[in-house]
Amino acid sequence: MSTLSATALAGTPVCRHAEIRRIEYTTGGMLAVHVHDIDTHAHWLVRFDEVEAFRVVDELHLLTYWPTCSAPNGWLYRIDQQGWLSEEQQRPGSNLALISGVQEYLVAGICECVSVLSRAAPAVTAAATGG
Repeated sequence: MSTLSATALAGTPVCRHAEIRRIEYTTGGMLAVHVHDIDTHAHWLVRFDEVEAFRVVDELHLLTYWPTCSAPNGWLYRIDQQGWLSEEQQRPGSNLALISGVQEYLVAGICECVSVLSRAAPAVTAAATGG
């Protein structure tokens, strides 16, 4: 089995201790993840469009993602191989392998993490409040 490969997304604001504060999903495939830096108290909104699937997982259950996706490297990643999407593409009964252009992204929080399978890259904007 290959090891996980991931890339921290360029241009993502610095956040040493990202805390997932709120997650909103709307029909039509839009997902909004509200992130709060517990050190600086800055807030960001990470918006995903064209979402095919998402999951919220305690970081304890994502040991294969560490240390590649740990705080010193960033908090928003594109998972290039051997992540959740790779598992879904091999799982009997999953149709995700049939959908073109799907990428896996990870919002790595200090406790909870959000894995997102989307056909569009996320957009990060400053938010007035943490939600």
